[in-house]
Amino acid sequence: MKKIFKVSANFEKVKIEKRSNVSKNKKNKFLLAKFINIGYYLIIPILVGIFLGISLDKIFHTQPFFLIVFLFFGVVSCFYNLARLIEEVKNI
Repeated sequence: MKKIFKVSANFEKVKIEKRSNVSKNKKNKFLLAKFINIGYYLIIPILVGIFLGISLDKIFHTQPFFLIVFLFFGVVSCFYNLARLIEEVKNI
């Protein structure tokens, strides 16, 4: 931030505090980035759960069991990520 001075009536140099919107802009960019990536926060855990479930079902020949279990874990972690995102936004 630049230091800005003005000359007072008795010719003394007085520092002027310039209010900047830099912190506000950083917060807005942070929020924008978080909300742009919300799709990834929600879909990636579900896709990972489906992939792990199908893979383990093929290995152990238990067709729907691991798919259902890991899909459930993916959905739970999806809601956890969403709750964590909401808490981060509240704290800003």
